[in-house]
Amino acid sequence: MIAYASWKLKPYEKNYPTHDLELAAVVFALNIWRHYLYGIHCVVFTDHQSLKYLFSQKDLNIRQTRWLKFLKDYDINFQYHASKANVVANALSRRPCPTLNYLIELPVDLCEEFQKLKLNVIAPIAKSIVHAMKAQPTLIKEIHVAQATDPQLERIREEILVGKVPGFVIHEDSTIRSHNRVCVSVVEELKKKILDEGHNTPHSTHSGENSIRT
Repeated sequence: MIAYASWKLKPYEKNYPTHDLELAAVVFALNIWRHYLYGIHCVVFTDHQSLKYLFSQKDLNIRQTRWLKFLKDYDINFQYHASKANVVANALSRRPCPTLNYLIELPVDLCEEFQKLKLNVIAPIAKSIVHAMKAQPTLIKEIHVAQATDPQLERIREEILVGKVPGFVIHEDSTIRSHNRVCVSVVEELKKKILDEGHNTPHSTHSGENSIRT
C-alpha cells in the first residue's frame, strides 16, 4: 500500500526548528495510520539524520518529550535515507511550477519511476484539471444521526452547553463524547456495524471471530 498525507502548518508550527518539524511529520503519520501501524514493527525512513538518535537524545524540550512519550507506544525504528536517493518522493512533495514543461527534461530513470507510479505529463497546450478527493468515515456520520434522535443523548447535549455534565463534550464532528469516547445510541443495526468495523475489516485489530472477547 502507498499512501500520501499532508497538513497545513499552523502559525506557531511555522516557528518550529527543522528537527521538530520532521518529528511532527512522523507523529502526524503515526496518528492517521495508527490502525495499520500500532502493534507491529515499523521503519520510518527520514532524510533528517538527527532523528536516528531521538531515543538516546538527552536534552529534549517539552514538545519533544511529549512526542517521545507518544512514540514509545509504537515499535518504531528510524532509518536515515538521503533525500537525493529519494527523488520520486521529493518530486511529488514539491509545489508544481506554473507549467509542467520541466518534466520533459528530467533524467530518463526518473521518468521511468514516474511511469511506474502511473503519472501523466500534461502538455502545455492541454488544459489542466485538478480534482480533489477526501475520504471521510461514514460510521461517525451514522452515529451522529442516531444521537440526534436519541432523547437521552439530546438531553445530555443540552446539559453540556450549560456545563452540567463534566466529562461529556461536543466534539468538532458534532458527536457527543464522554472522556474522548463516542457515545453510541442503543440501535442494534448501528452496534453491529461498529462490531464489524472492529473485528471484520482488513484494518481491524482482530483477526476474526475467534479473537473476539466479550
